[in-house]
Amino acid sequence: MRVLGVDPGLTRCGLGVVEGVPGRATLVAVGVVRTPADAPLGERLVALEREFESWLDLHRPDAVAVERVFAQSNVRTVMGTAQAGAVAVVCAARRGLPVALHTPSEVKASVTGSGRADKEQVGLMVARLLRLDGPPRPADAADALALARWVADSAEHLGGLDIVVSNVSALAIPDSEENWQASFEIDLMGAVRLVTAAMPHLLNSDAAVILAISSVSGREIDFAVGPYGTMKAALVHYIQGLAHQLAGQGIRANTVSPGNTFFEGGVWDQIREGNPELYAAALALNPTGRMGTPKEMARAVVFLASPLSSFTSGTNLVVDGALTRGVQF
Repeated sequence: MRVLGVDPGLTRCGLGVVEGVPGRATLVAVGVVRTPADAPLGERLVALEREFESWLDLHRPDAVAVERVFAQSNVRTVMGTAQAGAVAVVCAARRGLPVALHTPSEVKASVTGSGRADKEQVGLMVARLLRLDGPPRPADAADALALARWVADSAEHLGGLDIVVSNVSALAIPDSEENWQASFEIDLMGAVRLVTAAMPHLLNSDAAVILAISSVSGREIDFAVGPYGTMKAALVHYIQGLAHQLAGQGIRANTVSPGNTFFEGGVWDQIREGNPELYAAALALNPTGRMGTPKEMARAVVFLASPLSSFTSGTNLVVDGALTRGVQF
């Protein structure tokens, strides 16, 4: 697979093309497109479009990856970046190429293992992964290459995408501002970003499914009330909205809300060791006399992802052994 990565910007726009399979990607081309800061906006956007089209004609990528604006205090800068990125998306869409959008922190984390890595660290890792003599210059090009390589590796390794499962949580239960922020960024926005990145591939699938793992704590008030429970409830709302929005395109979307799930080394195993009173109280709440197992939760996910539930979309499947007392209409 060949991917064109774009690190958008009006003044400097990084472009990079990589090709290969997971673990063996190679650099095809890298460069930076510049437009004069004093030129009219329309002329600058047209100049970017011409360069994008030229790169698409020359390198013929299978997909395009564009770095997405996530947070920026300078409104003028963020507007220019968004406009440049939009031009790249339009050029790719015009040719029917799948487009993936990823935030800078997602790209940094995939390449270096840390979403807070600086440009020097990203450049060094890109050089190592692509077996270059040194980091690509300028840094804009390194960012574009990192994004392109991540998407190329994922798509090539999986052979496309039919099923996307968002199963991530900060497990931030205590009520603090830090935990609210962490829960929002990881539990909720993690799912939103995953769906956004996967959408071009899901649209090419004839059996596309989106699944997110919520929790019974998002369904009723329990000891995890606060950031954890609130974001899990928001996740159900988000996924059900997707179910209605995407039904006409053949994409199903559902959530699974597990009850307390025990496995060695897991949260409840740690609670059993560190807080046996809480563990005993939680265990006593379930009329089955036990907690669930990872396999029981996974089977529910597999069912919803399979053709056996081809007419199921917009549901929240509770898998808790009758732990919760609420009636789900």
